[in-house]
Amino acid sequence: MLTKYRKHIDAVYRLRGELITRLGKLRLDKNERINRFPTDVLEFLKNKIDSDLITAYPETEPLYLKLSKYHNAKPENFLITTGADGGIRYCFDTFVNEGDEIVFLSPTFAMVDIYATLWKTNKKIITYADDLSIQVYDITSSISDKTSLVILANPNSPTGNSLPSNSIQQIISRAKQFNVPILIDEAYFGFSDTTAEPFLKDYDNLIIARTFSKAFGLAGLRIGYLYSNESLISKMYKFRPMYEVTSVSLLFADYLLENPGIVTEYIKSTRDGLSYLTGVLDRLGLSYIPTDTNFIHVNFGGKKDSAVKIFEKNSLLVRGGLPFKGYENFLRLTIGPKEQMMILENSLNEIVGS
Repeated sequence: MLTKYRKHIDAVYRLRGELITRLGKLRLDKNERINRFPTDVLEFLKNKIDSDLITAYPETEPLYLKLSKYHNAKPENFLITTGADGGIRYCFDTFVNEGDEIVFLSPTFAMVDIYATLWKTNKKIITYADDLSIQVYDITSSISDKTSLVILANPNSPTGNSLPSNSIQQIISRAKQFNVPILIDEAYFGFSDTTAEPFLKDYDNLIIARTFSKAFGLAGLRIGYLYSNESLISKMYKFRPMYEVTSVSLLFADYLLENPGIVTEYIKSTRDGLSYLTGVLDRLGLSYIPTDTNFIHVNFGGKKDSAVKIFEKNSLLVRGGLPFKGYENFLRLTIGPKEQMMILENSLNEIVGS
């Protein structure tokens, strides 16, 4: 006889990780940092990893203090999470009951829909038009007194585009009318300058999620944080595990907050890489979708299958395109500094010449 479990979870299918390593290749498939950290930075941090750091339980309070200094706020305004997805889960834990209505975009970060299914929610999904536009009215009109949570990634993934600040404020304000919490996932902040942070002082229903995975380059360490008012953070804090993240994650995040120039330089070099890459794409006659992130969708037309084979041959990892009609021949490529984009350029030249 089958052991008892919650039958509705059968609606969720999760793929296991692949056994083939991605390391040692040019990883253009998951929007990570794709060039090495400076050697002196790695050596400094390696020397900080000693027996005490590994054998003692993590001490999170120093990072809370660093975050408060970084944002000019209080430590009580933050909750350290396992990446942005950990922050999303805190919001479901705190604000969502079975059968509740939640509003979110589609497509968006996959964990949003997964959590919505696991919590047995009533999903109010706002879809993009075929030209990747989204109407603010479609979002605001979906928020009502029946809504328990609104989740909006800005910039969004996998589309790569974002809503302007005035549109974000309209959505936050609409949610506030019904006292609905709204989570703005700003995982790609840094590559985009748009942020809801200025609205925190006026809207007590606003929560911002940030991650150290993208602009900070620490995807392998799984660390992020939520930023909101003390009241909402204190409620979500009740669901924190005994220790939020590992000591090694805390060490690296603390160091980068203390040395923001490392992050600033990577953001600048990635933006320079984007400028270089779009010049290459224009020269080769490959169309693409403008982006507010560190990835770009490129149309390979009838050469898509050939492109996939050439990228694989040259040890470049790429991701499929967008789930919209008319975008079947697009591939998504992570953007990095010019040096990495020049490696990509060699494969692009080969594809166009094939």
